[in-house]
Amino acid sequence: MKKFSKLKKFFTCFLFLVCAIAVTACGNENEQKSDGKEEPDSKALITVGYVQSGTGAAWSHANVESIQQSCTEENGIKLLYENAEDSFENQLNIVRSFIEQKVDLISFTPIVSEGWDEVLQEAKDAGIPVIVMDRMVDVKDDTLYHCWIGSNFLLEGYKAADWLIDYMDSLKTRKKSYKVALFQGTIGASAETGRTQGVEEMLAAEGNYKFVYKDTGGFNKDGGIRNMENVLKQKLDIDILISENDDMHWAQ
Repeated sequence: MKKFSKLKKFFTCFLFLVCAIAVTACGNENEQKSDGKEEPDSKALITVGYVQSGTGAAWSHANVESIQQSCTEENGIKLLYENAEDSFENQLNIVRSFIEQKVDLISFTPIVSEGWDEVLQEAKDAGIPVIVMDRMVDVKDDTLYHCWIGSNFLLEGYKAADWLIDYMDSLKTRKKSYKVALFQGTIGASAETGRTQGVEEMLAAEGNYKFVYKDTGGFNKDGGIRNMENVLKQKLDIDILISENDDMHWAQ
């Protein structure tokens, strides 16, 4: 699993780098055709503005580190990195600041899926392509962003629940019914909605799994601790704990 995670991080960062260069290269080519002249400095750096949702989770640190390692001047990219500190308002303001700075490309990991139409339209009007990373955005017009690099979160939920069902069925102490606690991620993030839906659908189809606790842990360790404290205070006799990311689980 660790080897797969490293390969996934490398592949994601590689795709980001390729997309950044390809998108801006297309823009430069169109400019050259429009005025019939070549760019005066073919070695000019591509300016990329990237805003992370926050760095409270281990995956966030790894994701940012990978981007910073690849988006370097040696690779032809000037990276402007900002952290939204888990604030949607901060994230919107940072994206708008990138637009005002007239960067060549904008990328972000959205805290929540909705509410992006207006600012992405502003980026499109400014001629700045946008790459959405990890989580997905829910917009009326898919042309507001250039591409998305991420996972199928609904499938992740299905696979996690499928593994769980097989594992519980294999136990010699198998029960007729199981009580489940679910620690969700940030409500409204595509990673949360997809994983929650997948797990709920699979376990509901089995008929012998009952959710006795369900709440958000915000994809961070403190949220996981808070949820477990609630489970203990309510004296819930749970058989299974499902956490939608590692940080909330490690808190247990």
